[in-house]
Amino acid sequence: MPRHRITKKVAEGLTIVKLEELPSRYPRQLSGGQQQRVALARALVLEPDILLLDEPLSNLDALLREQMRFEIAQLHKQYGITTIYVTHDQTEAMVISDRIAVLDKGKLMQLGTPSEIYSRPANKFVAGFMGTTNFIGGKVQDMSGDHAVVRTHDGLTLHGRGIGLEKGQEVDVAVRPENIEFLSESEASIPRGALNIFDARVARATYVGELIDYQLNLHNSVIRAKGDVRRKRAAGETVKIYIDPDQLPVLRE
Repeated sequence: MPRHRITKKVAEGLTIVKLEELPSRYPRQLSGGQQQRVALARALVLEPDILLLDEPLSNLDALLREQMRFEIAQLHKQYGITTIYVTHDQTEAMVISDRIAVLDKGKLMQLGTPSEIYSRPANKFVAGFMGTTNFIGGKVQDMSGDHAVVRTHDGLTLHGRGIGLEKGQEVDVAVRPENIEFLSESEASIPRGALNIFDARVARATYVGELIDYQLNLHNSVIRAKGDVRRKRAAGETVKIYIDPDQLPVLRE
């Protein structure tokens, strides 16, 4: 390329990654986050048809990772380059991608939108990989369309959603902590079809800033739940919980 064209493209590349104020520095003189931006600029300045990113944020601290994942998402939106982004960080995948492919030992477990992958996992591996999940084992007691009634091994009856299941089949019910709703006494009296309303005992309640992280004893199972910081339940307290059947995937083992 002519020198003037190179100079122009370098300036454009630095502007894309917001490093236009530091054109004379070497990457080794920059912070970790800035070095990652240099790497992105080096790739983008070539105007590729496809951009391949292999865990580009793995060496950054949590705050920088959060900042950079949004910047990468914005760059993709701005320039429209088809991008394959490899990561073990589920939040990164959810924030950045239009579609997610979940792989296990080289085998494709599921391909779909972030919402589909998270809310309708194809199997236990996908459900466990995409965030914290409580698994409760049991057998299918009844099926109606995709509505499954499961009798757990410790005697609970759970109503959820599943595909391709048969009566008597061994399954795992995937309970996301954020899908466990704490009910007041007045709310607990609301019919809701009387499905998936249970008494549980608080074993542990931990304040983690934006929420309370609970460990609950549900019958003979121990499950994780998330609650509002404005209404903290104490250890030893008995609570009523509700789990929406539409948010309760039933998965083949």
